Amino acid sequence: MGFPIHQIFVRLGLDTKGLRPAIGGAVKQFSNMGNQLQMAGIRASFMFTAPILMAARSSFKAVAEFDRNMTRSTAIMGDLSRTMREDMVASAKEVASEIPKSAAEVAEGFFFLASAGLDAQQSIAAMPAVAQFAVAGAFDLAKATSLAADAQSALGLKVDDAATNLENLTRVTDVLVKANTLANATTEQFSRALTTKAGAALKIVNKEIEEGVAVLAAFADQGIKAENAGTALNIVFRDLKTKGLKNRVEWQKFGGVFDKVTGKMRPIADIIGSLEEGLGDMTPKMVQAQLKMLGFSDKSLVFTQALIGMSDKIRQYEKDLNAAGGTTGEVADKQIKNIGDQMDIAKQKINTAAIALGTSLKPAFEALIGVLELVASGVEVFAGWLENPVFNLFVSILAAILAGIGPILIALSMLAFALKGVTVALAALKISMKGVLLSAGAV
Repeated sequence: MGFPIHQIFVRLGLDTKGLRPAIGGAVKQFSNMGNQLQMAGIRASFMFTAPILMAARSSFKAVAEFDRNMTRSTAIMGDLSRTMREDMVASAKEVASEIPKSAAEVAEGFFFLASAGLDAQQSIAAMPAVAQFAVAGAFDLAKATSLAADAQSALGLKVDDAATNLENLTRVTDVLVKANTLANATTEQFSRALTTKAGAALKIVNKEIEEGVAVLAAFADQGIKAENAGTALNIVFRDLKTKGLKNRVEWQKFGGVFDKVTGKMRPIADIIGSLEEGLGDMTPKMVQAQLKMLGFSDKSLVFTQALIGMSDKIRQYEKDLNAAGGTTGEVADKQIKNIGDQMDIAKQKINTAAIALGTSLKPAFEALIGVLELVASGVEVFAGWLENPVFNLFVSILAAILAGIGPILIALSMLAFALKGVTVALAALKISMKGVLLSAGAV
């Protein structure tokens, strides 16, 4: 026995009345859960995702700069073993953790050491001394490396043995930093004087760096510094050597230029001291006339006269410079005790850690680069397709179809509205017919 159709609809309606609140509650719970998950996701993004992405970006930048500088430096050192390159990397990180300079700067410093002719082993040994020189001299590491290495080479103190070469380099930096504490010129100015003819001049006349820098210090006290001081020293020593040999008889009145026993040039302080004694009672014009008789040119006259009266100071400077051992380290240690440099050192330690992290993530970076290259290749292929006539025809047809979708949809909407009108009319007709039928039944 069946149920009338209207009863079936009534029963279904009654059965679903209990289901609606349950569905509404479930929807509300899911909505609340979604909102909570969204807020948790936002908080997690701020707390974890963003910092991690920033750290990864910083790490990638640090390792990229470090790797670029290290590659540039090792490229001019010839074929290096993997072990030697790893030693250079470790050395750069270690040095950077002790001074307010980044590991990337230290890696760049290796380039200038290599440019000066040092091999990898010599560079590793020299880098700590050069780094201290940069701190003590208050200039950047690249400049410090270049100046120290060039001065050492100019003086003829560069040797193959790494340990001896380090001793010589340390001696050079100690003398230059000590001179800064003694006379009126900076460490950089003394360095530039040595690399501008002065170092080579001292090598030619077989003079030690301590004696030569003592003369540069005397020049500095007279306002002659940096490249000008290097040129001045070169001119004075050149004329002393050549004119001392050419005018031996005239020079004997002043004790001569060369030692009678050894044949070597006498200490410059003694030569200037002898001139001071011999020229003491002369007028300025008589002094110039006597110096010309000794063979000095017009240029060397000016610079030689700047040294007359400075013999005692030159002698004292030389004595102090001979005791300069350890000066670079001492001054560097004092320099970095300020809070600014201490913060920089802490920053560089973090930077070194970032490089270590970036190095560990390097395979992932390389994989990402590979993916980007594939994407670039895909774009290139797609660009090639764009130039294909068949593809262009396909795109044109597709564009025409897409362009026609709008009008078609509009037409369909108009048809839908029309059908809606028909439906309403039919419904009205149905109601009217029902009314008629009911009326007829009632009759």
